[in-house]
Amino acid sequence: HATRLERRFPGFPTAEEIYSELKVISVTFRDDFFAVCTETSTQPCHLADRFDSWNLFLGKINMKLSEEEPGRIGIHYAFVHKNTQEKRVPYFLLHWLLKQHCCIKTLDIYESSPEYLHLLCDALHLSCGLEELVLGFSLDEQALEIVLPEVGAMPRTLVRLKVFAYEVPAYALDSLGTALQRVLGLASIDLSCMSMDACDADWLLSEMSACPSLAELSIEDYFLLPRKGAALAELVAGSTALRKLSLLDDGHSGMKQLARFFKGLASNRSLEELCLSDFTLEKHLRGLLVEAVSHINILKIQKLKPFYEGIDGDDILSQKLHFYERNDGDALAELVARNTGLRELVCDRCGAECVAAFSRAIRKNTRLQKLQLTLYHMEMQNYKELLTALSCNQSLQELVLDNVLENIVVDLCQLVWETETEGRVKFPVIFKDVLKFTCAIKKCSKLTRLAYKSMFNSLPLPRDAFSELIHYHQLKSLVICERNGPIESECFSDIARFLSWTRTLKDVTLSFPTTAESTNALLHAILQNRSLSELNISEWTFESSDLQLLCDIIRTKKNLTQLNLQLMNCRERKAVHSLAEHLWSNLNLLKVTVQVNHLRDNASFQQRICTATQRNLSTLRCAVQFVMGSSSRRYAAAFEKISDLPSLVEAVQESANKPKEEAKEMVESCKRNLDCNFLAVVGVVKDAVVCEPNGQLQLDCIGLDNWLRIRRYLRVADIMPEPHHGAP
Repeated sequence: HATRLERRFPGFPTAEEIYSELKVISVTFRDDFFAVCTETSTQPCHLADRFDSWNLFLGKINMKLSEEEPGRIGIHYAFVHKNTQEKRVPYFLLHWLLKQHCCIKTLDIYESSPEYLHLLCDALHLSCGLEELVLGFSLDEQALEIVLPEVGAMPRTLVRLKVFAYEVPAYALDSLGTALQRVLGLASIDLSCMSMDACDADWLLSEMSACPSLAELSIEDYFLLPRKGAALAELVAGSTALRKLSLLDDGHSGMKQLARFFKGLASNRSLEELCLSDFTLEKHLRGLLVEAVSHINILKIQKLKPFYEGIDGDDILSQKLHFYERNDGDALAELVARNTGLRELVCDRCGAECVAAFSRAIRKNTRLQKLQLTLYHMEMQNYKELLTALSCNQSLQELVLDNVLENIVVDLCQLVWETETEGRVKFPVIFKDVLKFTCAIKKCSKLTRLAYKSMFNSLPLPRDAFSELIHYHQLKSLVICERNGPIESECFSDIARFLSWTRTLKDVTLSFPTTAESTNALLHAILQNRSLSELNISEWTFESSDLQLLCDIIRTKKNLTQLNLQLMNCRERKAVHSLAEHLWSNLNLLKVTVQVNHLRDNASFQQRICTATQRNLSTLRCAVQFVMGSSSRRYAAAFEKISDLPSLVEAVQESANKPKEEAKEMVESCKRNLDCNFLAVVGVVKDAVVCEPNGQLQLDCIGLDNWLRIRRYLRVADIMPEPHHGAP
């Protein structure tokens, strides 16, 4: 490998120097550090167990090895605050990884040093298993001119290409079009951040049309410019492979181009998901879009997202049809009434005058499963009309009403009860008025979500504000943010009592100043809680004894998967480091944020937490794979570590799309199977130990019961695997 690098790149160090540098690494991290890929159809590569060692080097070029899903290893961008000159060895190692490891499926290139660009391109050309290539924002024009032509020379394994660079030179765009001709297996292209003129867009569209496997396409409205939208319309109308199309408006197209595109859309019969983002649609265009959607018989998911304050990249509007122009509700109500294959619909900024049309449509529809409406100028009579229609519809599982005003929450709760639509109606409300909040908390004990965020200079919370919380038997989410100073001790007591008692609360956010006494009481209550999976704490005063309670919570609360701590008032460094050690040994936390003031080695503290949560997430994914039937030894070891965690049951429930009780039984069955077939799973025998004619699994004559007693003292990790071969 060192000799190839010297011959391929004159001016680099000699082969002897390169070999010497790599040999030091090999000796330091054991000889199998440079073992070639050991991935098989049933076993993952040994590389999955060496991420930490490799990332010590890759971090110097802002990259990291990670496993985004079981069995899918990638080299991703890592936001490491380093401006190091020690980049030569990391690039040598990156070259080795791509050349020798077919298990690496994804490569994200967000930046690159100019002197190593050709080395990087050589690695792309030699890669043996790469399926996804991502070129990021920080790549300059020189880098793109060098890297993009290599796409066409990459192996046929490439199926996904994402280019997020905004300024792409014309030569690079021309090279990209040529490359698309050669990568016949390309199934997903994302060019949603690129700027170009109509000629370049036309050239790329013509080459995309020739991609036989193209199933997903994300682009900006530059692609509406060629022939005034006709080029894109022809691509969509003629494609039988395209399943998902995302089109973002950046202000370069007009209504005529959209009209032509919608006509092409109406001729497509393969599209399953359409995303139109940030477009402003005139009335006649909304009609054209509705007609196009209604003609696509197998269209299941659509979304039309505006850009407005409060929505981020992971917003709640994903996978929905979303209209945002005021008074366009009648057109969408007509779509609902037609009873098409649409399953989910979001309509933003509709006036109360659209309620009658939606109510009639709800009564007719038998396929829509979720409807989300943001309604304005509503009165109780309008809500009654909607909920009465919902009570007559048994297929619509969820109706979400946004923009519900604080002063009607009590009446709306009563209306939900009267129409017998509890469990199907949701109206998320964030209270800002303390009087309306306290009134609702006393009269609406069946709410599942409760949020209060005070305004500056608002009235203080009364002493009995939370006295009725103890009667909330269905509350799943609680948010209390008080910005106007400390709250009364009675409030602390009532909150603590509820936290220690509730069995339904899943996530809680508590942001308000505390005293040492109230912090202690609240932490003790959380320690007694058995249901919380997400805990967010800020503005609290922490003493060293309180941090010990936090450590106890982290150590014992197996339900907890997300933790957000703002320890801005804590100066106990020793206790904070103890907290980090408990976070490191924890196996159930999947997302952790800890902000600490005055911590000298904060970077290493944060890196340790990040590594722990990545490890936990990878362990959970592997354990789920084992439950779902994968027999890998690595998956078995992961399952054994976390088989008793509630998060595993939830993940299996989601992956298998099963009820919770069935997911529990799947996990229990997997435990029994691992116990009985332990020796086969860890590779001691091929299939099973069979010593009697009836085929019962046992060792000689000790019997299954005795074997299970032995099994209690054995772990998958106790059995040494066969050594990896192939190290240089």
